[in-house]
Amino acid sequence: MKRYFFILIISFAACSDGFNYETLVTYKAKKSNLTANLIASGHILNGHDLDENGIVNGYIVSTAFSDTLFIQSTEYNLLVFTNKKDSINLHSANIKNYLDQLHYEKYNTDEITELEKVIKATAYGPKGTYVQGQTEFLEVVDVDFVFN
Repeated sequence: MKRYFFILIISFAACSDGFNYETLVTYKAKKSNLTANLIASGHILNGHDLDENGIVNGYIVSTAFSDTLFIQSTEYNLLVFTNKKDSINLHSANIKNYLDQLHYEKYNTDEITELEKVIKATAYGPKGTYVQGQTEFLEVVDVDFVFN
């Protein structure tokens, strides 16, 4: 009987298809005077390290301009918009171009390039998220991982 019970427990454990996660992270681009607040969520399959279908939602704010830049991203595409009616697909453009449209010229190109990179990487889940010591130009203000 013990043997059957043990097999039953192993069977249930093997049936689990992975885990859900939520990542909350804040990056600061000091020279550009920008703060990015991101929330990534998704599901990582058993035996995988990264989520290939994760999504990032968040926003970029600054005391230098009044608009809030809202972000939606996967590991491949990045959308940035100031409100629900206005959206620009940045798959072929970038955040720098969007800031230029806002006539905001006080940004550091290295920080913006790295910001785009870390936003897309966050969509891969906790192992894709840049933490303290992994960024060259951005400050990692806060990172919180929630698993369920």
